[in-house]
Amino acid sequence: MEVKAFPSLLRLSQILSYPRAMLVVLLASSILLLLSSQPHPHGSRNSNLSHEREEEWDRLSAAPRDEPHHADEHHWQRWAVDRLWEERSAMGYTPIVRLELEHLPGTLVVLKDESAARSENLKHRFAWYLFMWAVLEGHLRNGTVVYEASSGNTAFSELHMALLLHISFTAIIPDSTEPAKVEHIQQAGGRVIKVPFGEMQSAAREWAERDSNGFIMNQFGNADLAEEFHQSQHSVGK
Repeated sequence: MEVKAFPSLLRLSQILSYPRAMLVVLLASSILLLLSSQPHPHGSRNSNLSHEREEEWDRLSAAPRDEPHHADEHHWQRWAVDRLWEERSAMGYTPIVRLELEHLPGTLVVLKDESAARSENLKHRFAWYLFMWAVLEGHLRNGTVVYEASSGNTAFSELHMALLLHISFTAIIPDSTEPAKVEHIQQAGGRVIKVPFGEMQSAAREWAERDSNGFIMNQFGNADLAEEFHQSQHSVGK
C-alpha cells in the first residue's frame, strides 16, 4: 500500500517530521489497539489510553504547545494549527437577530450579527480559512510578515489571525480610506501602507517580494483554496 494514496497521512508526516513508513505503522498499531480495547465499567481503561496517547503526542514534540518561538519550523507549524483550531472552536454560530418593522406589518427581517466575531466583522471565518490554508501549505512560518490588499474588513480579520500566531501584518489600503479604519488597524498592532486604489494589489505583491520574510495572502486569488463558509443557528428563535 502506497502512502501517497493517503494525502492526509503525507501531510501529517511532513508536519511531525516522521518517516512515512513509521507513520503508517503507528496508525495501524493505533487502530488495532482501539479494536482490541474493551469498555471498562468505570471508564478507567479508556482514560488510561487517552493519557498514554497524550504522552506519546507530547513525546513527539519536546516544545511546549503554547510557546510560539520554536526553532524547528515543524513544531511552529503544529503550534500554529493548534492555535487556529482553538480560535475556530471559540467561534460558535453567528447570532441571528429577528427584526419586526412597525410600518411593515407581517414583514420579518432576519439579520446575521457578524459583529459578534472576535474581529467584529463578517470576514472573520474567511480570514481563518485563509490562514489555516497558508499554515498547512508552509507559506506562513515563525517570523513571516503577511501583506494584504484590503480596504478594511478583511484587513481587520487577517490582523486578528496574525496576532494569534504572533506574526506581523501589513495592510495595503486605498489612500482614501477613512481615518477611523486606519487607526483601528494601527492600534491593534498592524501596519498600514496607503496607495492609490488601483495600485493596491500590485503594491502588496511588491512589498511582499521586497521583504525576505514577506507573504501576500491575496484574499481574491486564494479564496477558492480557503473554502469560505459561514454557519448560522438553525432557527431564528421564538
